Amino acid sequence: MKRQLLFQSVFCLILFCMVPTEMMADTFEPDDVGLQDVDVYEYTYQNWDNANWAKWGSMSLKSKPGTRRRTYIWIDINMLQARATNLNRVELVLHTYLATGSKIKINIFRVTSPWNAGTGTYHSGQTEPSAPSGEITWNNQPGWDAQNIWSSSFAEKKERVPIRFDITKLVASWVSGEVPNYGLVLVGENESSANYQVVFDSSESSKSEFFPRIAVNESSSECLNKLWGTQVAGEGHARNAILDGNRLTLNNQGVIVSQSGEHAGYAIWSAGRAVLTVNEGGTSVGNQLPAGEYTVIAGLGDRLRKSSILLCIEELGDVSDDLGDCQSKLSGKQTKGWGHTKNAETVSKKITLQGGGTIISEAGNYDSYSLWDGGTQPVLYVPPGESGVGRTLPPGTYSVLPGFKRNQDVATVTLCFSERPRVLP
Repeated sequence: MKRQLLFQSVFCLILFCMVPTEMMADTFEPDDVGLQDVDVYEYTYQNWDNANWAKWGSMSLKSKPGTRRRTYIWIDINMLQARATNLNRVELVLHTYLATGSKIKINIFRVTSPWNAGTGTYHSGQTEPSAPSGEITWNNQPGWDAQNIWSSSFAEKKERVPIRFDITKLVASWVSGEVPNYGLVLVGENESSANYQVVFDSSESSKSEFFPRIAVNESSSECLNKLWGTQVAGEGHARNAILDGNRLTLNNQGVIVSQSGEHAGYAIWSAGRAVLTVNEGGTSVGNQLPAGEYTVIAGLGDRLRKSSILLCIEELGDVSDDLGDCQSKLSGKQTKGWGHTKNAETVSKKITLQGGGTIISEAGNYDSYSLWDGGTQPVLYVPPGESGVGRTLPPGTYSVLPGFKRNQDVATVTLCFSERPRVLP
């Protein structure tokens, strides 16, 4: 009976209390929540360590002593509360357009003293003027609590990829008055020894679709494949803990598209072994799982009495000849012309993904293909012999161009997307 009652309460906690179906998802742009952002640069070249670039279109993280960069962000909590019906889940969403180095872990720390974002900008090829007194620079940074990481995420070498940070607890501490709201600072892991650079679009970016945003209650209520687990400490803490959760069967390969919950890491299990382990502060979003049956265990660590994890997994479809059942389809065609590809005729429909989307199946007769959003470079290139299934695109309007096989006169490609729910402005 106790087990049954525990299961019922956990079922409520995970599937309803954390992600109620009636909860509305909202995403707010910088002006909606008074968001201010700026980065600071340690480099003494052309006075950069004393310059303020708050009005520049990008912000960065960079490593190594002498060239480190950090990014500061402040949110007007009163404006956020006035716009959001509740703050059950709050995320900071940034977009990278440059990332050098390997997979880069980014941590969020709480700022502990006031700072002024400033009004400066970057002047190419010039020695920068020193910022007016009080404006933030590398040599005039506020204090921040380096002992407590409030959220973490990862950046990779993918252009315009959204990076999400769960800042729910930090926002709650500001709302409750537990700590004053002086904003947050993003710092790359091992910034004193690693070798990397990450560049984000700022609130001054020329591409407004990539502004920093605050996403509230953007839950997996639309998710069809939920995998969840809980752990409640017993006597001896984890040694006699009570585990609960569901079993999820994937008939096809799947990709993890979101995670939520409070835990000290977690492990996904299949066939009696852990197939994927995520450390505290890490994420499994973007990882693919083969067809099979899965469970997940949320870690307690040394501090938690209860832990929970909820994953949303999108099942990827099998490649078919025509993708006839697809609701969000994009196709493209290229026919050889005089001079081969020089005068080739290209025809492509366009698709608008209001909330972004994931390629779940592909079909056609082609060597490779590329997706375009109207720019001079493709947003995604799938080379010969590889598949784009599982790749995710941000919100936007896209066309597709297939490449010719050897001695091929006509190349065709059709893609099926699983669209994300549109984020309301």
